[in-house]
Parts: sequence; C-alpha cells; structure tokens
Amino acid sequence: MPNPIFYKAIDRHCRLYAAAPVFHFIRPQTMTAAPEILYRQAAALLEQSHTAQALPLLQQAAEQGYAEAAFVLGNHLLQNGQPEQALSWLEAAAAQRHPKALFSLLQQREHNGTPTGQLLNEYAWLGEQGHPEAQLILMRYHAQRNDPQSLYWAELAAARYAAPAYYHLARHHQRQSDFATAVEQYEKAAALGVTAACWQLGQIYFYGTGINPDHAQAEQYLEQAAQAGHTAAQTLLADLLAAQRRPEALEWYRRAADKEQAEAQAKLAQYALTGELSERDPFQAARYAKAAAEKNHPEALKIMGDLYRYGLGIKADNHVAHDYYHRAAALGSAAAAQKLVSDAALYHPQQYGQIKTAALQQQQTETAYRLAEAQARAIGRPADYNAARKNYMEAAEFHHKNAAAALGRIYHYGLGTEQDPRAAAHWYAIAAEQNHPSAQYHLACFYYHGQGVSCHVPTACYWLQAAIGNGHTSAGLLTSLLEQWRCEAHHAIGKKAV
Repeated sequence: MPNPIFYKAIDRHCRLYAAAPVFHFIRPQTMTAAPEILYRQAAALLEQSHTAQALPLLQQAAEQGYAEAAFVLGNHLLQNGQPEQALSWLEAAAAQRHPKALFSLLQQREHNGTPTGQLLNEYAWLGEQGHPEAQLILMRYHAQRNDPQSLYWAELAAARYAAPAYYHLARHHQRQSDFATAVEQYEKAAALGVTAACWQLGQIYFYGTGINPDHAQAEQYLEQAAQAGHTAAQTLLADLLAAQRRPEALEWYRRAADKEQAEAQAKLAQYALTGELSERDPFQAARYAKAAAEKNHPEALKIMGDLYRYGLGIKADNHVAHDYYHRAAALGSAAAAQKLVSDAALYHPQQYGQIKTAALQQQQTETAYRLAEAQARAIGRPADYNAARKNYMEAAEFHHKNAAAALGRIYHYGLGTEQDPRAAAHWYAIAAEQNHPSAQYHLACFYYHGQGVSCHVPTACYWLQAAIGNGHTSAGLLTSLLEQWRCEAHHAIGKKAV
C-alpha cells in the first residue's frame, strides 16, 4: 500500500517549484559568463575563422583577468598591425607571468629599440621555465660576449631538441679539440636541418679535422649544404668532385659563381683554361677570371696575368700582365711571385734580387699560414694552438688577412692562451680592414657589446654592414641583426633628444 507521507512530500515539492520565480538562461544585463567559458567560446570561433565574433568574447575574458585570453587578444592585435592596442593586453597577461605573453612583449620591446641586455632578467625567468626561444636568445647574447653562460642556456635548449643549441655546443667542443663530441652535436643539428652543421661536417670529413678523412661522408654532408644554397659548400663539393675528375663539379662551381663567389669563379677560369673537365675555352676563362679578379682573388689575378701574357681570349699585353702578377703576388699567390722572378731574370736583371726576396717572403708567409691552419684545425696532427699562434703571427705581420682573423679568434676564445678581448679586437680590426667578412662580424659584436673596445653601436652597425656586403655566410641572419641594432641606435638617439 502506498505511503501517504511520500505523496505529501512530492506534493509539497511540486507546489514550491511552481511558486518559484522563472529565470532566463542568459541575461547579459545582470549576469556575465565565467572568463574561462568566454575564452573557450572565442577559441572555438577562432578555429572557424569567425574572428569578428571571437574578439569581443576574448576582450570580456581578458577584462576579467583571464591571462590566456589577454595573450591571444594581444597577439592577434600585434599580428594585425595594432601594436599600441596589443601592448596593454600583453602587459596584462605578462603581469600574471604568462610565458608566451611575456616573450611576445619582450620581443616587441626589442623591436622598439630596447637593447637585449636590459631584458635579460625577464628572458632568464622564461628560460628557467623551459621557454626554448628565450633560452636561444640568452645563448646567442652570451655567446657574442664569449660568456660561459651561453653553454648553460645551450644545454637547456638542447634538452628540448633546439637545433641551434646543438650547433653552438658543437662549435664549443670543436674549439676545445673534443672532435668526437663536436661531430656528435653537429650530426644532431644536421639531422634537424641546420645547413651550417652540414657545412662543418663536410669540412671535418674532407680535411680530416681531428679524425680520419672520409670523402664519402664529406660528399654527403657537403651536398646537403650545397643543395640548401651554401656557396662555400658548393665550391668545396666541386673541389672534391673535380679531384675525382667528375664533370658534375662544374655545375656546382657555376652555382656558386652565379652568386658571385670569387673562389668558384677562379676555379671555373682555371678549368676553362686547362680543359681538364671540359673543352678549353679561353674566352670563358677570361670572363670568370675577370669577375674574380675584381674581388681581388689572388689566383684569379694570376690567371688574368697569364691570359694577358700569352694573349689567351684577350689581346696580349705584357705590361698589364705584369700588373696583374704584382697584385696577385702581393695577395699571397706563390705562382704569380714565381712569374715575377722569372720575368725579372729575363727582362729586369737589375731588379731580380729585390723581386726574388719579395717572392720568397710571400712564399714563407703562405707556408706559415698553412702550417698554422693544420696545427689549429688538427689536420693530420693533434691540435696545437700555441704553435699555431706563432705561425699565424708570422703570417699576419706580412698582412695575411686570414692569419690576422685567426689570431683574433684565438684571443677571442682563449685557444691555447688566456682570453684577451683587446688583442682579439686588434687582430679582428686588421683583418676587417682587409675585408675579411668573419672578422668584420666579430669586430661589429665587439663594438656593440663594448668588448675590448669602447661600446659604439653606429660603428658596430658599420662593420656588420661590411660583413654582409663582403659575403658573410650568414648574411640573411646578419641583415636581421643589423636592423635590430639600427633600431636600438635610433631609439637611443631619440631618448637623448628628449
């Protein structure tokens, strides 16, 4: 039998429900949805490309203190050319330690001219939170100052599989003559598509730097770098193929030559003149030799001398030939120096002694440099930076720009000696004045950071522009860096004016 108490309870409940006031589900005038719900609604709309409907919801969520909404809104405004409106939202999210918002805010401040050095604490916080891009920025900043902290940030970034970090660690280990670890790190970077790592591995296996030469491995890595457009790799790959008498070497020389690489142009001139890989073509030889000679390539200048001396593809002119030989010899061409000695013996016996002495000095200078390279790069022998430094010094005293740049590198990184920023800046400057692109880049960094020289951003910009103009292998990245430095310089001038 049904329980009467049960029915009474149901009846009471129904009467209370019927008497209760009715509320609508949404009443915007008096109720606001939770910020997380607003954000999810906005995110769904953004996925469907309904941006106009999403933005008001994002703003409502951001106004209620929802950090992710403030970041997404700020980032959207930034990407759509509204930086002033974006900054307030990014700042709101960054104040809550939203990592992505803080990073975007820092990047925008750098774009507006704030130097990286003034933002290090914020970047360091992000780096410790595991933000890989912040870790890489810190790595590069400290690397430019040759600060060991760069290795700390590189290790953290490498743990998150950041390719540039592998490359940085590889360069460090190579400088420390730990070639096995260097190769391991280069290979990790190469596997992630770092062209420069392929280039370094190609050189290591080609020359046998700290390991046994392996031309099959060298070809593999050089071809990867060459296919990616690395001009120096294209030329070295061509050298490897040419040594095997493989005609495809010419195509790689041409690719590099088309990008105005002087070494490739000189090699094409040489092979067109000798006919070793194709039919002899003195006119092609003259065209390529002239292009490289205009860049003061010593062997191209020597070839131009030969062309004028023997009238190959060009009207013979001994006076012009002699001028080319002189220019080539002054830049280290031993073959050109020998030509001058031979000519002096035949036609200018009164000058023979002087010319012979100069030629012998040039040969000695080049020999000292090549020996230093083998000692420093561990080619066919263990690395010996002390011996290398002495031989580099001997060559640099006779205006060998590559030797001067190498000395800058030795004192910069403290290879076999104490680090000496002033000495490094001195030798980099000597090489930079002779249009050595790597030395110009390093000298630019020294002026930017006030390392070994007084800090002067306009001078830093000057040398960075010179490095780009002289064909630095990372010209694309340097162009972006130059823009940043110029922005900082402009910002600093503006602050002084105020």
